[in-house]
Amino acid sequence: MMNSAIGVTIRMVKATPNRGWLLNLTLKPASSNSTILLGCGFGDFGSGGLNWTPLFETRYGKGLAIVSQLRVSDKAVHNPSALKFIKLSLQYLAAWQPEENNTLAVPDKVDSDKIDLLGFRQVKQSEANVLLISGNSYVSEGVDVKLKQQVNNGGTLIIHNADSACIEKIAADWLVDLHPVNLGPVYNLVRGNNHQLLNGISNQETYWLDSAQYTPIQNKNVKMDNWLMRSSQGISLLHNETESCWREFYTLGAMSEWLRMPVITHYLYNNTREKASGMMLFNVGKGELLVTQIPLPENEYKKSKIYWSQLIVNLGIDTKSSLFDGEKVVFGSPKSNGYPESVRCIKNPAKELLAQIIGKGNPGETSERFTNQGMSEDFHGNVLPRPRVK
Repeated sequence: MMNSAIGVTIRMVKATPNRGWLLNLTLKPASSNSTILLGCGFGDFGSGGLNWTPLFETRYGKGLAIVSQLRVSDKAVHNPSALKFIKLSLQYLAAWQPEENNTLAVPDKVDSDKIDLLGFRQVKQSEANVLLISGNSYVSEGVDVKLKQQVNNGGTLIIHNADSACIEKIAADWLVDLHPVNLGPVYNLVRGNNHQLLNGISNQETYWLDSAQYTPIQNKNVKMDNWLMRSSQGISLLHNETESCWREFYTLGAMSEWLRMPVITHYLYNNTREKASGMMLFNVGKGELLVTQIPLPENEYKKSKIYWSQLIVNLGIDTKSSLFDGEKVVFGSPKSNGYPESVRCIKNPAKELLAQIIGKGNPGETSERFTNQGMSEDFHGNVLPRPRVK
């Protein structure tokens, strides 16, 4: 569960609709006043991951709706967890009260355009109680007395992608213990706690090693930043992963059979991996200072869109539209009940025909696999009826 407000713990699941707990799924909303409560896969291991959600909440005006594809009604007869989920969901909805919205200002035009694409309202800096700026802008423009007063009086300053010079300047300007840490290029971060600002953000959204094993060959890793941070005062919300060697496997060439075990032994068994923060929160007077090393979305990169959308929603910023205003959320098409409707059969195919069939498949698949995509084309095979199942 990404948000503990309802109170029912459901493990992250990878499920096929019409079986177990789930009906249809929806892609995680990336640009609406919504909070993702549960993430799951849809049979898309490797090329997908936890891109789907069967459970999220969305706000509309002063109201709230929980959108659920969990089969709680028909499971309630035999499963106490379903009854508990229904009960606590109704209690949560009955007790929910709309909070007063905060206002957001993004002075930099490039950053402002990216936030605008996510659908969030923006105001002038003088009218805002949440300010978002890049590390580059912070270094060049600095911080004035008015901004410090604004944060001390209850405002929130977000600085994204701060290099070492910027991190040191933040420490000096705000009199906080903050130091830059270089552990190499950063591609993935993991949750350090269950802070409210992380509601709706799972480790899926902060794992940017998109060319990991079994993914389509065209996938590329996406770098977040080169710098992390340490502090004895701040609250670390996200940090580098210390219980895996994903970065060594998928960026440094250590995935081969003869390198994997020595690398794992060196990093995980002989030593404790060095840890540093990629998202740090400081309390400053009545306000907050948030430094995050996750960049704003480039080229419609969905993981970044979901991260920033959920973070800004958690800060209480209003959106310009709602899922109820005619937008749509892509849902997963129903899968089969486990039995084929028909079987396509090609007897004694020539090598040329095999090459054509394989060529229709996903380029990330190996030649030993005949994909559904390849077999669904018209290759003049015989279609056999589905055998009867008793």
